[in-house]
Amino acid sequence: MIILTKKMKRPLLLLCVGVVLLLVSVEFAGLFSTFEPETVHKSGSCVVFALGNPSEDDGGLSPVQQSRVELAVKAYRARQCQSMVFSGGAVANKYVEAEAMAGFAHQLGVPEQAIVIEGQSRNTWENIGCSLPYLQNYGSILIASEILHATRAKRYLCRQQPSLCEAVEPMGSVLPWYFVWRNVRAVVHEISAWIRDILLYEGGTKHNSPSCPSLPSHWATVNQHAKITREWGESTFEKFSLSQR
Repeated sequence: MIILTKKMKRPLLLLCVGVVLLLVSVEFAGLFSTFEPETVHKSGSCVVFALGNPSEDDGGLSPVQQSRVELAVKAYRARQCQSMVFSGGAVANKYVEAEAMAGFAHQLGVPEQAIVIEGQSRNTWENIGCSLPYLQNYGSILIASEILHATRAKRYLCRQQPSLCEAVEPMGSVLPWYFVWRNVRAVVHEISAWIRDILLYEGGTKHNSPSCPSLPSHWATVNQHAKITREWGESTFEKFSLSQR
């Protein structure tokens, strides 16, 4: 057991405060950043990968979901991408995160045939694992979330399939200024996730296998999985259209 003296506690406290302030600064930089297609343009095909967030308890779109979808749609149009993948299951309540976000994207004008809904994942690691079959063979993979979360998702994707790492571009969505407290909590969560990953998982390759509750045992069966996803999407668009009337 390590006993901290007063002389040891002060530098440790200052270090922790410094790390928190640094990450908060990064988060706020992401909040006020904008997606500029001229500065990030790359030739070739692309897919936009939007990470899920819980819907409101009544099934309505949350502000975080809305900001991520708006960023994803902006990138999709600016880069003329071929596909959009929405990932996230029913974690905090009975509503599937990816379905709500896909419905909003469709309302913003994204065609149904361009949208893939992955509605089984329960966390960021599974977001990647469940969506990997839909991220193959693209020149760029644009991850839409808050900037620290999108960066962590990139780390996870690089661990699960290193061959895709160079194609990944994290993008930070913008939330209104009155969500400051939500973003402070998000920074704390990202700090804890970063420390956890370093201490437990990133020291080797043992924990790098993709994980998904319903991922096919072999990607040869991915066409069947994609068919289910498309059917899911059709019912989602119908429900979303009805809810807007």
